[in-house]
Amino acid sequence: MHKFFFVFLLASLLDAWAAEKTIISTNGLEGFGDNGLSVSLSKIHNPNSFKVKAHAENILKKVGYKINQSSRDAIWLAAVGIELNGNVVARHGHLHCYRDMEFTLNSGKKYRTSSAARVIGSTKATPHTENEKIEEVLTLFINEWCKANPDEERDKIAGRYVARNGSEEYKATFFDDKTIKTLIDGKETNAGLWKKENNAVWVQFTDRDQFVFRVNPNHSLTLITIIGSDGARSNKEFWTYKKLK
Repeated sequence: MHKFFFVFLLASLLDAWAAEKTIISTNGLEGFGDNGLSVSLSKIHNPNSFKVKAHAENILKKVGYKINQSSRDAIWLAAVGIELNGNVVARHGHLHCYRDMEFTLNSGKKYRTSSAARVIGSTKATPHTENEKIEEVLTLFINEWCKANPDEERDKIAGRYVARNGSEEYKATFFDDKTIKTLIDGKETNAGLWKKENNAVWVQFTDRDQFVFRVNPNHSLTLITIIGSDGARSNKEFWTYKKLK
């Protein structure tokens, strides 16, 4: 939080001096993390910060980011609890993306400092655990990053994928005709139809269950939502399917 306040104060002073702020784009995430990402978590809001930070780093590494604590491209995370009668009843999620940015004064002097290029927050307070709320804002970040860094190959969903869930091996084949077949340990388990919307792949199975996958920077797919035939919805990082060549 001190870092964020310093950046806010510096930006305010520059505005007062009629400075012109040059940013990479209105999004600010082009090339973000090319030299790795450093990750930090709010220790004030998250008593289990070490474990939650490790969880966040594992997710980022799994989808294609390199963790480098000396990188100037940095992510700050917080799952802020809302208390009622001394108990946490809901949480907000926050994610700030910091990178070096240049400030130029009318005098021509240039200053370069770390500034918030993107601030991402969860849509609403929900009764999630720290890990679940961090997963939610990481999905928002990954979606924004993919939008800012387009990749034609990443958008080609059709292909064969494999994932592991404990001792079980899951396989899924997304066909060009928008059909899908899934297998567990070599046995066909389900079939259905798929469609891509923004940075997500929606699958409607014949048993009426729906799966929602997040498209990741390294072309893998992470199952993040399961909607049962009764409408019950479960949101979390389930497992990640690696695309086979």
